[in-house]
Order: sequence, then structure tokens, then C-alpha cells
Amino acid sequence: MTDSLIHQLNYSKIYQDDMQTRILNAQLRDYFFDQDSAAIKYRLLADLAPFFDSDDLSKLNPITLDQFVYAFMEKICNVYDRQPVFQFEEGVNDGQKDAFTKLMEEVRIHRMMHENFMRCRLHNTILATVKWSRTLDRIFIEGGYNIGNTFIIEHPEYQYEAALVAYETLSWDNKTRWIVWDREHNEHYATDDMPKWDPQSRMVTSDKIPIPGAANVKAPAVWPWTIYHYKLQNDFWGNGLDGIVQLCRSINVLLTVLNDDSIRETIRILILNFNPAGARGEDGHLKTGLTHPIYSESKVGNTVAPSGQVVSADLYTDQILSLIEKLTDLVSSMHNIPNPIKSQLTDNLAGVTLRMKNEPLLQQWEKDQAIMRPYDIDLVTRVVEVNNHYRTSAKIDPRILERMTIVYSDPSIVTDEKAELEIEPLKWQSGISSPVDYVQGKHPNMTEAEAEEMIRKNIDIYNELMGMKISVAVPGDEQNLNGDKEPPAGANEN
Repeated sequence: MTDSLIHQLNYSKIYQDDMQTRILNAQLRDYFFDQDSAAIKYRLLADLAPFFDSDDLSKLNPITLDQFVYAFMEKICNVYDRQPVFQFEEGVNDGQKDAFTKLMEEVRIHRMMHENFMRCRLHNTILATVKWSRTLDRIFIEGGYNIGNTFIIEHPEYQYEAALVAYETLSWDNKTRWIVWDREHNEHYATDDMPKWDPQSRMVTSDKIPIPGAANVKAPAVWPWTIYHYKLQNDFWGNGLDGIVQLCRSINVLLTVLNDDSIRETIRILILNFNPAGARGEDGHLKTGLTHPIYSESKVGNTVAPSGQVVSADLYTDQILSLIEKLTDLVSSMHNIPNPIKSQLTDNLAGVTLRMKNEPLLQQWEKDQAIMRPYDIDLVTRVVEVNNHYRTSAKIDPRILERMTIVYSDPSIVTDEKAELEIEPLKWQSGISSPVDYVQGKHPNMTEAEAEEMIRKNIDIYNELMGMKISVAVPGDEQNLNGDKEPPAGANEN
């Protein structure tokens, strides 16, 4: 066997081992994100297993923070804290806009955008697909496809695009099968096992089973997949945030240790001057603790009285709690968010200090918005295309998407509104903003006319209730927003 062939075989084995590890890590990320309590407890007991035999392990009272990973992801993913708004240019048919809005509500677009973003941040790369249920006549979005449950073939010309997507599911006859979308050969079918891919011919060699309702394996004239990459890394999938899961696993272990007496007893170190006897574990070690007393072996002629000394009986409660807090603080600070499990005191901060504190979060929001915008547009486009393919009598004109803009609201963070309002009039006077711009910034779903009407109405109510007259001038406008005409030039000159 030549050296080059040996090198190739070694590289292939390393790649396969690495891929299997990445798949298992992704499945673990899903368990924690989906708050699968049974799976999280199973993982906790597996983490503790090297230190205890099965009998002791069965008596433990496991403590798990099932919501930790999901709560953490919600804090670092703030693009959709407030629902974005779909705005259309003037002249788009109202009936088409209404049909579009109804379709977006049907697929729960805002919820899916937010969830897809969180999963994308967690896994780095996910896929979402748009499906149509013939029985229910319903369009819906399924996210959560990642390296842990999806097989892909990279596009030969661009490694971050998929030429083939396959996933395992319970099929129409209650058998587990793989569903395949082959974009390169325009095919859609099922296979009994994971598709066998021949890299030379770039073809699936497994037996292809047509999807019920289709005469052959030819794919529908619509590609339903949207691919999300948070970062373009070394391959199609990249690497997920395994550190968040590892942090939660460590906290679960520490909390269980803190809570369970049988574990805390093992922290103590006992020095004896005799050969001890007592219960032994599965691997032969002498078991200790309140439920496993130890005693000296009986020896004739032993002139030394048996004795023992506890060198350290500290239970380290404060240290464990401090370690949990510091670990969580460390990871949270890396993502510019407060500790999600630490009680936060309300800070009475000045406007500038508060702004400086929130600046990293605002910068991250702007970066994340730029990352997600093309994916959101692509997902909306897929929804419309799938709708139009399966619902020929309820089509939406795809051209309206070219005249649509997704407007993202500012993230929900604490701000100094008083300081903000003091600065705003200065912007209006300099002509770089206006009251209308300010209101639209707070309410992105409002048109310019609606924002202006809201300001006028509020001013009128204030004048009526307070018996005072206020005016807000818009630079370049001959009319104040309370309806009074500005006096013509020179009107007050004598």
C-alpha cells in the first residue's frame, strides 16, 4: 500500500470521526435548546457516571436548568424583539397586500424568523423549508434542520450552497425514510436508508421511491429551502456554540453536587491508620458517605487503636455558587448581555453611561440585522413561491416582493428617554431629523402621514386638557404641527 493511499485513508477516517462528533454535538445543542428535560437529565447523569457506581447514581437528585440555553439565546438574539414590518411602495394593489399579509400570518412568519435566527446562532448553519399540507390545505415553515439531522451535498461551484438536501422522517406509511431534494438533477424522492452518494457521477445510487401523488421522482417546479449561515467558516456547516451547552452542563453538575449529600460527602478526604473494610463499588473502590460506613478489619495482636482523621470537611457551598456566577458572567460578557441567571439590580445610570453600556448590544443588533435581512427576504420569497405552486387559484403576484421592504425595529433595551427627548429637538432644528421621523422610529409600521396625524392629535389633546398652546416646528415646513401657519417673513417688523 502506497504512502499516498495510507494518507488518504487516514484523512478519511479522521474526517468521518470528526463529522460524527459534530453530529452528536449538534444533537446535544438541540436537546438543550428544545428544553428536553429527559435528555438533559440523562446527559447530567452521564457526566456524573465516571465518579459513581450505578447504585449511587440512581439515588441522586439531579438539578437541571432546562431553560438556560433557550433563555441565553433569546438574550443574544434581539433582532426580532419587536416584530419587523413589511412595507410596500405606493401603488401596490391593496388586495395583493391583504393576501400577502394573510399568507404571512398563516405561516407565523414573525415567530419563525425569530426561532430560525436563534437556531442559526446556536448551530451557525441551519436550513428551513416551506411545506404545503394537501389534507389541511395549509402552508407552513419547518426550521431546525442542521448537521445533527440533515445530510447535504455541497454545490460544486460554491461550498456554502446545497446541491442536495436529505433528512430522515416518519414517512406516509409510518416507516422511517429519508426524504431527498436533489437540486442538481431536479429530483424529489424518498430512500429507505441514508442516501448513498457517488462523488464521481454526482448521483444518488440508492433506490429512489416516488413521493405519493407524484408519477415519478421529478421535483416540483419550486425549491422550498432557505439556508442560513451566521458565519461562513471552513465548510458548509461551520461550528456551533457548544460552549453554551458546556456551560449549562457544568452548572447542572455543580448544582447537583451542591444539593446532594451523597455527592458532597465524596469531597471530604479521610486519612486512616488501618486497613479499612466496608461496602465496595462496582469497580472495587471503597464506598464512603453517610450511608456507607467504614470500619477496621479485626486483627489479633494489633496494639495500635484504629483511628481516622477528616482532613477537609468543607462543603464549598459559597465557592460553588461563586464559580457558577463567574462562569456565567464570563460567557455572558463575551456576548454583550447580562448574566441570565443572576439577579440584576436596576442601575440608576445617566444617559451617556446607559448609552455606553448598551452600545455593544446596539452594534451587535445592527450586524445581526444585516446578516438576517437577505435570509428573511429569501424565506418570504419561498413562502410565496410554494403558495403559488400549490394554490393556483390564490396566487400572489411575486412582483410585489420587488416593491417590499422589511423594516426592523430597534431592540428592546433600557434607554434614557428623558435624555433622548432633550437631544431630539436639536436634531429637528438642524434639519437632520423631525418629529415625524422620531415617531416612525418608535412605530415603524406607521406611514409618514399616520405619524404626522398622531402628533397633531396628541398636541390638540394636550392643548385642550391643559389649556396651553404648544407647537412643534418641522424644519422646512411652512406649517407647525399644531396647525398654525408660521408668520410670513417680516410680519413682525415695524
